[in-house]
Amino acid sequence: MSYDGAHAQVVLFGGVRNDRWLADTWLWDGTRWASQNPAASPTPRVGHALAYDAANEKIVLFGGSSNTDLGDTWTWDGTNWTQQSPAHHPSARVYPAMAFDRASRRVLLFGGHSQNGSGYLSDTWAWDGKDWTELSPAHHPAVRFATAMAAEPKTRGLVLFGGYNFKGFLKDTWVWNGKDWIEQSPAERPPARNFHAMAYAANENLAILFGGFNYHFFSDTWEWDGSNWQQRSPVPSPAPRDHSALAYDDRARAAVLFGGNDGLGVNHALGDTWQWGRPTSLGLGLGSNPHP
Repeated sequence: MSYDGAHAQVVLFGGVRNDRWLADTWLWDGTRWASQNPAASPTPRVGHALAYDAANEKIVLFGGSSNTDLGDTWTWDGTNWTQQSPAHHPSARVYPAMAFDRASRRVLLFGGHSQNGSGYLSDTWAWDGKDWTELSPAHHPAVRFATAMAAEPKTRGLVLFGGYNFKGFLKDTWVWNGKDWIEQSPAERPPARNFHAMAYAANENLAILFGGFNYHFFSDTWEWDGSNWQQRSPVPSPAPRDHSALAYDDRARAAVLFGGNDGLGVNHALGDTWQWGRPTSLGLGLGSNPHP
């Protein structure tokens, strides 16, 4: 899920529900969800990455899985999906992190997991609207998947937190400054986790983190101000979950969270929509019929 700044709406694509891969596109206008019927669409999948390319005013989708890992690139122009044919691209993978890097004006992709023998990944790629370029920073986070990444308040780059690799659940914080990854040492930080959600709240100039999993499901909310993490306690708040989608709706000046999994049953998918905006509300559950 990502906010489409050019068309002032949140875009959601795909996922999985009750073992069924999805290929539906939905738009959130701040009040209700609307199902779309684009002329072309990516194939059903889960574990893909979505980000808004502010330089080219399009949503970018990469990868995911539908029983096999995918390495395709698609863009959304507000009406239709178009498959791109870049000369270069990241290898097929599931659960990478992707966000728009304001410092370089490109979409950045990091890590993920590949079933082709590569396993956990730690590569960094940039999308300029036409092609992918693999970057070679001097430093980078360790291999991981199911991490989360969002725009960074101070550097205009990106902030990345947590994830999972062969060592277990992770709780490190890294900042991308447009050229290199720099590990941070905040005084306070969220507990280790994976499958959490992050988004950049432009109105507040903060990165927001919600939920995730580490042998139990989280329902905590954290903010990154460029130096430290601070836990917030919104009331009400979404129930514990992982695999949720989070985007910041610039027009509504609020973060929007949709769905996820609460572990209360096999493949128990959630379909609730929450909005977090200041100063009027901190955790407002929104009903929407129909909805994804």
